[in-house]
Amino acid sequence: MKKILVEMEDQKQTYEQKAKEALQKMLEDKLQTEQQLQNSQVSNMVYTWLCFNLDPQKAPTFQGRARTSLPVVTKMQNHHFFSS
Repeated sequence: MKKILVEMEDQKQTYEQKAKEALQKMLEDKLQTEQQLQNSQVSNMVYTWLCFNLDPQKAPTFQGRARTSLPVVTKMQNHHFFSS
């Protein structure tokens, strides 16, 4: 009888450990997905801003506008809008 109880306790600990590992993996996946979503949102925001500000109707030259947009992108990078 004692041997069965010991085995059951071992199984319980094994299942608990597997459950903890599965939860940890799910949390890591969730955090990674959230980070990817944030990166996509920032990329979309930058792309939208660039499209709006690089409109050929508004800007005399692409190169001139690109130079003026560089400080904004750099500022966004400095504020950790972009993650690697």
